[in-house]
Amino acid sequence: MNHETIRKADASATCAKNRWSHVLGDLGDRLGDLRRTNVATRARDAMRTADDGMHQHPYTAMAAMAFAGLIAGILIARR
Repeated sequence: MNHETIRKADASATCAKNRWSHVLGDLGDRLGDLRRTNVATRARDAMRTADDGMHQHPYTAMAAMAFAGLIAGILIARR
């Protein structure tokens, strides 16, 4: 093989590497956006579910919050 052929092959490989690097970078950005959107959607759905539960069973929710407050108070007092 002569030097010109090696130089062309090296340039072609570098070009292909740059193209694939760009494509994979864009794909990673899109995947990150999709994950953030999915997390936001799931958080919003969880918040709505909790809100619906609070409205449907207000005394149960208040009892659960009182119990959580009691446990937190006991743990803080033990320090």
